[in-house]
Amino acid sequence: VESREAWFDLLLDHKLVVAMFSAKWCGPCKLLKPIVAHLSQVPSLSRLKFVAVDGDELPTVTQEAGVSAYPTIKLYADCREQESVVGGDVQKLVRILETAAASGYSR
Repeated sequence: VESREAWFDLLLDHKLVVAMFSAKWCGPCKLLKPIVAHLSQVPSLSRLKFVAVDGDELPTVTQEAGVSAYPTIKLYADCREQESVVGGDVQKLVRILETAAASGYSR
């Protein structure tokens, strides 16, 4: 995501958005990034739109999203945050994504 406006457009254009908030200097982010990239290619998760948000490049978006640590991955459904994973809990992340993809995340 390149700008605050692009962020809001993305949320409006896609029902389910998975946003990874990170920073270039963040070691755990570097470890998690290829895992998230792989998940974005899994056919059963194709309903989800995966995006990256660099906290240093878009501090306003990061702050408005309530991110206080990196990496943070947030799931948005219909422009609203539904779930959040802070750190590298891959099992929790996969469980959340599979549920969202299967159900369309209707609460």
